[in-house]
Amino acid sequence: MRMMPSRYLTKAQPVLAKKKVAGQIQHLQAPLKGLSLSSQLVLGDPLKAPILDNWVVEEDKIRVRPGTFLRQTITGPISTIIPYYGIPDDYALASGSKIYSSDGVVIANAMTRDDWAWTSFSNLGDREYTVLCNGADGVWSWDGGNTADPATVAVTSLSNTNPVKCTVAAGDIGKFSNGQTVVIAGATGALAVCNGPHVIGSVGTPANTFTLVGVNGTAAGAPQTSGVTADPVQDFFLERYADAYRAELSAFIDAVKAGKACDPTGRDGLMAQRLADAATESAQSGKPVRV
Repeated sequence: MRMMPSRYLTKAQPVLAKKKVAGQIQHLQAPLKGLSLSSQLVLGDPLKAPILDNWVVEEDKIRVRPGTFLRQTITGPISTIIPYYGIPDDYALASGSKIYSSDGVVIANAMTRDDWAWTSFSNLGDREYTVLCNGADGVWSWDGGNTADPATVAVTSLSNTNPVKCTVAAGDIGKFSNGQTVVIAGATGALAVCNGPHVIGSVGTPANTFTLVGVNGTAAGAPQTSGVTADPVQDFFLERYADAYRAELSAFIDAVKAGKACDPTGRDGLMAQRLADAATESAQSGKPVRV
């Protein structure tokens, strides 16, 4: 095939329509000489097409070719990658008993299991969370930061009494209050009954201690004095009402197994959604909305 020079290789000229510029149209010559193995995108023979090492050419666009780079090294296998869809997007890595941020900082420790399920959620303040659970350590939420919120507290002693008594440092006891929910992790043996969320009682009696309401540790031969953490529940309703959500999920599973209708039903949820939509519309328009 004979290659013919293109009139479009010269500088493009504006097209005139009724003595006015119709548009700035730049014509490109087809790469009749084939691929170039040496030229860069902005240099070289215009009759040769450069190889786009880092780009993928499609019919309607050019996109960046997927690739990899080393972000961090984690000791041990990673079982779950936990995404965060806030600003900016991020991820966490579950490995063994720990959860690491994308920068390698440990943001949760002494977890019983590393197989996590997660979902994304926003609270009423439009703060983004990733809510996660592993079936053993309660419900957790992550706001994309590198530190737990609030930070976990080391338990210096977990008693083998009824109820179980937790001892913490003098500087940490102020983080706990009667009636608050706390998530215990790292208890072993007969004291493993302490793991998970519990209601706090008798804070400060004796000093620097609180009890886990309804938790009996007398089956243990001795207190546990290392490896245990206490996490004061975050000010976030999914954790505050974790027991209610567990009961809700259990009721749904029981209904599915028994082949019975759930209570409340899907229609109840639909009516609640319609009511919420109507309330939003009324607030925006300043007028009553009929439901």
